[in-house]
Amino acid sequence: MPFIAHALPQAAVERGDVSAGALISITGVSFTRAVIDERQFGSRVLRLRFDDVPLHEFTALGRRWIGPTREQVLAAITFGRECRAAGVEEVAVHCLHGRSRSTAIALALIADAYGRGGEGAAVEALLARDLTGKASPNIGIVRFADEILGRGRAIEDALADKVPRFVTWRAFWEERGLSPRESLGRG
Repeated sequence: MPFIAHALPQAAVERGDVSAGALISITGVSFTRAVIDERQFGSRVLRLRFDDVPLHEFTALGRRWIGPTREQVLAAITFGRECRAAGVEEVAVHCLHGRSRSTAIALALIADAYGRGGEGAAVEALLARDLTGKASPNIGIVRFADEILGRGRAIEDALADKVPRFVTWRAFWEERGLSPRESLGRG
Protein backbone atom coordinates (compact mmCIF):
# COMPACT_ATOMS: atom_id res chain seq x y z
CA MET A 1 0.00 0.00 0.00
CA PRO A 2 1.40 3.45 -0.86
CA PHE A 3 1.83 6.10 1.81
CA ILE A 4 -1.37 7.99 2.61
CA ALA A 5 -1.85 11.27 4.44
CA HIS A 6 -5.32 12.69 4.81
CA ALA A 7 -6.97 15.69 6.41
CA LEU A 8 -9.95 15.68 8.68
CA PRO A 9 -11.73 17.93 11.18
CA GLN A 10 -10.81 18.01 14.85
CA ALA A 11 -14.19 16.60 15.89
CA ALA A 12 -13.52 13.33 14.03
CA VAL A 13 -10.27 12.85 15.95
CA GLU A 14 -11.84 13.71 19.29
CA ARG A 15 -14.64 11.17 18.64
CA GLY A 16 -12.04 8.52 17.81
CA ASP A 17 -13.29 8.13 14.22
CA VAL A 18 -9.77 7.83 12.81
CA SER A 19 -7.79 4.77 11.86
CA ALA A 20 -4.24 5.81 11.07
CA GLY A 21 -0.81 4.88 12.35
CA ALA A 22 0.07 8.46 13.31
CA LEU A 23 -1.51 11.86 13.78
CA ILE A 24 -0.54 15.49 13.28
CA SER A 25 -2.78 17.66 15.44
CA ILE A 26 -3.03 21.34 14.46
CA THR A 27 -4.74 23.70 16.87
CA GLY A 28 -5.13 27.46 16.62
CA VAL A 29 -2.97 29.59 18.89
CA SER A 30 -5.84 30.81 21.08
CA PHE A 31 -7.81 27.55 21.03
CA THR A 32 -7.66 24.66 23.46
CA ARG A 33 -5.64 21.66 22.41
CA ALA A 34 -7.59 18.81 20.89
CA VAL A 35 -8.50 16.00 23.27
CA ILE A 36 -6.83 12.97 21.73
CA ASP A 37 -6.18 9.45 22.97
CA GLU A 38 -2.57 9.32 21.79
CA ARG A 39 -2.41 5.56 22.47
CA GLN A 40 -4.73 5.12 19.48
CA PHE A 41 -1.80 6.25 17.30
CA GLY A 42 0.91 4.30 19.10
CA SER A 43 1.88 7.60 20.73
CA ARG A 44 2.95 8.84 17.27
CA VAL A 45 1.41 12.29 17.58
CA LEU A 46 2.88 15.64 16.57
CA ARG A 47 1.09 18.68 17.98
CA LEU A 48 1.42 22.04 16.22
CA ARG A 49 -0.14 25.39 17.12
CA PHE A 50 -0.81 28.08 14.54
CA ASP A 51 -3.79 29.85 13.09
CA ASP A 52 -5.22 29.50 9.60
CA VAL A 53 -3.43 32.47 8.06
CA PRO A 54 -0.39 32.35 5.76
CA LEU A 55 1.23 35.46 7.20
CA HIS A 56 3.51 35.56 10.23
CA GLU A 57 0.97 37.78 11.94
CA PHE A 58 -2.39 39.11 10.84
CA THR A 59 -4.87 41.30 12.73
CA ALA A 60 -8.54 41.43 11.80
CA LEU A 61 -11.81 41.94 13.64
CA GLY A 62 -9.91 42.83 16.79
CA ARG A 63 -8.04 39.54 16.85
CA ARG A 64 -4.37 38.77 16.25
CA TRP A 65 -3.70 35.62 14.22
CA ILE A 66 -0.32 33.84 14.10
CA GLY A 67 0.55 31.84 10.99
CA PRO A 68 2.73 28.77 10.57
CA THR A 69 6.51 28.92 10.66
CA ARG A 70 8.98 27.20 8.38
CA GLU A 71 10.15 25.17 11.40
CA GLN A 72 6.63 23.86 12.01
CA VAL A 73 6.24 22.75 8.41
CA LEU A 74 9.70 21.16 8.50
CA ALA A 75 8.75 19.37 11.75
CA ALA A 76 5.64 17.95 10.06
CA ILE A 77 7.62 16.77 7.01
CA THR A 78 10.29 15.23 9.26
CA PHE A 79 7.56 13.52 11.31
CA GLY A 80 6.06 12.12 8.10
CA ARG A 81 9.46 10.77 7.03
CA GLU A 82 10.00 9.16 10.44
CA CYS A 83 6.56 7.54 10.20
CA ARG A 84 7.28 6.15 6.74
CA ALA A 85 10.68 4.84 7.93
CA ALA A 86 8.89 3.10 10.82
CA GLY A 87 6.48 1.44 8.37
CA VAL A 88 3.49 3.66 9.11
CA GLU A 89 1.41 3.73 5.94
CA GLU A 90 -1.20 6.28 6.95
CA VAL A 91 -0.91 9.61 8.76
CA ALA A 92 -4.01 11.58 9.68
CA VAL A 93 -3.74 15.36 9.94
CA HIS A 94 -6.42 17.41 11.62
CA CYS A 95 -7.21 21.07 12.11
CA LEU A 96 -10.47 22.61 13.25
CA HIS A 97 -12.43 22.10 10.00
CA GLY A 98 -10.09 19.83 8.03
CA ARG A 99 -9.94 22.12 4.99
CA SER A 100 -6.87 24.39 4.98
CA ARG A 101 -4.04 23.81 7.46
CA SER A 102 -4.50 20.05 7.60
CA THR A 103 -4.87 19.67 3.83
CA ALA A 104 -1.69 21.70 3.26
CA ILE A 105 0.32 19.59 5.72
CA ALA A 106 -1.14 16.37 4.29
CA LEU A 107 -0.21 17.55 0.80
CA ALA A 108 3.35 18.31 1.93
CA LEU A 109 3.67 14.76 3.32
CA ILE A 110 2.26 13.19 0.17
CA ALA A 111 4.45 15.33 -2.13
CA ASP A 112 7.50 14.35 -0.09
CA ALA A 113 6.60 10.65 -0.34
CA TYR A 114 5.92 10.88 -4.10
CA GLY A 115 9.19 12.70 -4.78
CA ARG A 116 10.17 15.39 -7.25
CA GLY A 117 7.89 15.39 -10.28
CA GLY A 118 5.00 13.83 -8.35
CA GLU A 119 3.36 17.10 -7.31
CA GLY A 120 0.35 16.73 -9.62
CA ALA A 121 -0.19 13.15 -8.47
CA ALA A 122 0.14 14.30 -4.85
CA VAL A 123 -2.61 16.89 -5.37
CA GLU A 124 -4.80 14.23 -7.02
CA ALA A 125 -4.22 11.87 -4.07
CA LEU A 126 -5.15 14.61 -1.62
CA LEU A 127 -8.30 15.54 -3.54
CA ALA A 128 -9.36 11.89 -3.86
CA ARG A 129 -9.67 11.75 -0.07
CA ASP A 130 -11.48 15.11 0.23
CA LEU A 131 -15.02 13.88 0.75
CA THR A 132 -16.42 17.37 1.30
CA GLY A 133 -14.95 18.92 -1.84
CA LYS A 134 -13.89 21.93 0.25
CA ALA A 135 -10.13 21.44 0.51
CA SER A 136 -8.20 24.67 0.06
CA PRO A 137 -4.65 24.20 1.36
CA ASN A 138 -3.10 27.10 3.28
CA ILE A 139 -0.85 28.97 0.84
CA GLY A 140 1.76 29.75 3.50
CA ILE A 141 2.23 26.07 4.33
CA VAL A 142 2.32 25.18 0.63
CA ARG A 143 5.04 27.75 -0.04
CA PHE A 144 7.11 26.52 2.91
CA ALA A 145 6.70 22.92 1.67
CA ASP A 146 7.80 23.92 -1.85
CA GLU A 147 10.88 25.58 -0.34
CA ILE A 148 11.75 22.80 2.13
CA LEU A 149 11.32 20.07 -0.47
CA GLY A 150 13.23 22.03 -3.10
CA ARG A 151 10.30 22.04 -5.53
CA GLY A 152 10.45 25.67 -6.65
CA ARG A 153 6.73 26.36 -7.02
CA ALA A 154 5.70 22.94 -8.29
CA ILE A 155 3.30 22.10 -5.45
CA GLU A 156 1.68 25.54 -5.58
CA ASP A 157 1.36 25.36 -9.38
CA ALA A 158 -0.16 21.85 -9.25
CA LEU A 159 -2.72 23.07 -6.72
CA ALA A 160 -3.53 26.15 -8.79
CA ASP A 161 -4.19 23.89 -11.80
CA LYS A 162 -6.66 21.67 -9.95
CA VAL A 163 -8.25 23.70 -7.13
CA PRO A 164 -9.89 27.01 -8.17
CA ARG A 165 -10.69 27.73 -4.50
CA PHE A 166 -6.95 27.70 -3.77
CA VAL A 167 -6.36 30.35 -6.45
CA THR A 168 -9.11 32.52 -4.92
CA TRP A 169 -7.64 32.26 -1.40
CA ARG A 170 -4.12 32.88 -2.69
CA ALA A 171 -5.32 36.13 -4.30
CA PHE A 172 -7.16 37.07 -1.09
CA TRP A 173 -3.98 36.72 0.97
CA GLU A 174 -1.79 38.44 -1.60
CA GLU A 175 -4.13 41.46 -1.32
CA ARG A 176 -3.46 41.41 2.42
CA GLY A 177 0.32 41.36 2.31
CA LEU A 178 1.48 37.93 1.19
CA SER A 179 4.17 38.47 -1.43
CA PRO A 180 3.09 37.00 -4.77
CA ARG A 181 4.96 33.81 -5.71
CA GLU A 182 7.61 34.21 -3.03
CA SER A 183 8.48 32.10 -0.04
CA LEU A 184 7.49 33.64 3.27
CA GLY A 185 11.17 33.67 4.24
CA ARG A 186 10.78 33.73 8.00
CA GLY A 187 11.40 31.08 10.59
